[in-house]
Parts: sequence; structure tokens; C-alpha cells
Amino acid sequence: MAASTKSKFFTSLFLFAYFHLSSGQDESKLITLNESTWQDLLDGEWMVKFYAPWCPACRSFAPKWEEFAGKAAAFSVKVASVDVTINPALSGRFFITSLPTIYHVKDGVFRQYKGSRSVGELITLIRDKKYEEIEPLAWYQQPGSIPMELLSWFFKASMIVRNVHERMTNEYGIPVWGSYILFAVFTVVMGLLFGLIIVCFCDCICPPAPYREPPRSADPPNDKKVEEFLKNEKDSDADDVIEDDREKDDGDKEDKDEEGHEGLRQRKNVEKEEGEKEED
Repeated sequence: MAASTKSKFFTSLFLFAYFHLSSGQDESKLITLNESTWQDLLDGEWMVKFYAPWCPACRSFAPKWEEFAGKAAAFSVKVASVDVTINPALSGRFFITSLPTIYHVKDGVFRQYKGSRSVGELITLIRDKKYEEIEPLAWYQQPGSIPMELLSWFFKASMIVRNVHERMTNEYGIPVWGSYILFAVFTVVMGLLFGLIIVCFCDCICPPAPYREPPRSADPPNDKKVEEFLKNEKDSDADDVIEDDREKDDGDKEDKDEEGHEGLRQRKNVEKEEGEKEED
């Protein structure tokens, strides 16, 4: 009886240790990525989750993701997690707008998975290659593209500004409005310096042409010639006025002649009609 009890005890202890070690191995297969190791995703097949510790949906999904990480190893798929609160640049690089966000990556091709978060559906995704039905990200949305690179730097800069703001208000006791004024002054000064650098750069590449005075005549100006030129201009203008008046007078004379001819013609017509009446 005692031997049977000892045998059951050791069997239970063995099974407990086996399952404990197995679960520990499953958990160890969950990889944590950061801003310096995210490029590991470009090699092989991966499933990566972006989360935040304060997110309730992320906390409820965490045990399922760990279980999936243990089972995905059988399909040669690596499973990783990224904390966006620690890695804000990756939040911008992958354009994370909701949490948790899941990506499937194979040989550098990124696809965002928006299906069910159950372990069974995730296993089906990699086992049956259901990810091929998902449209890959466009070239400008790829994490390694230039737009996403710039966006990652923007997110990183925003986190630095927030940390500096919190440090000034919490540690140094600067009021919030004072912190805003300091940031505004800093922004204006940096804008002026940046504009000055651009102007200097443009002047170095495309310098303006040197100023050259217009050529001067070797002969000094002659006052008599100037007076003669002005006199000729006045005479020419006077001649033009006289010519215009003459043309106007000729036009009036022609109009009067036409009116006289028309009156004479009408008078002849009247005399002709009277002569015809007398003959009748």
C-alpha cells in the first residue's frame, strides 16, 4: 500500500514537472522585439502582436497569444510581441491605430490580420496558409519604406517631447503653461535656424549674379542736341494735330457736299413730277 502511494506520488510529481516545463518552454518561445531588433521580421515567417500594458483587450488576449506561441513552433513560425509604450517608433513605423494589432510576415511581406483572435483561428491561418487571402501592405506602408521611416522618427520625437514636458512639470515644478511657452519659443527659434540654413544652402548652390552697372557713353551729353530733339518732337506733334484738323475739315466738307447733292436731286425729282402732272 505504501509502495503504491509512493508510486502515485512520484508519478504525479513527474507529470507536474513535465507539464510545468512544457508550459515554460511554450512561454519562452514568445519573442520580444524592439526598435533595434524589428528587422528580424524580414527573415522567415512571423506572427507579431503590438500591444500596450494599459489596454484591457491586450491583457485579455495575452494568455491566448502565449498559447499560440507555443503551438506555432510546430509550423516553424516565430511569434513575437511589441510593447508600443516602450517602442513608440515602431508604433509609427507599423502605423498602429488600434490595439492589439496583429501582423503576419513572411520573407519581408507584411499582412495585417483582422480576423478572430482565437488560438484555433490563428493556427488555421498559418497551417492552411489562409494569410495568402489577405492583401499585402502597399509599398509605401511597408515598415522599411521612406514614409514609414519618417513617421517612426515623428513618433519618437513626440515621445521625447512628452517626456521632457513631464519632467519639467513634475521634477522642476514648471507650470504647464510655462512649459508650453518654452516649447513655442523653441519651435520658433528652430524654425528660424532651419530657414537660415536653407537660405545659406541655396546661396552656396545657386549664388546670385553680381550687380553690374549699365555701360555709360564716352561722350558727355550735349545740351544742344537734347534741345533740338525736344523741339523736333514738339514740331512733329504740332504737325500731327494740324493734319488731324485738316482731315476733320475735309470730312465735314465732304458731308456738306453730299447733303447739297442730295437736296438738288430731290428738287429735280419734285420738278419732274410737277411737269408730268401738267402734261396730264
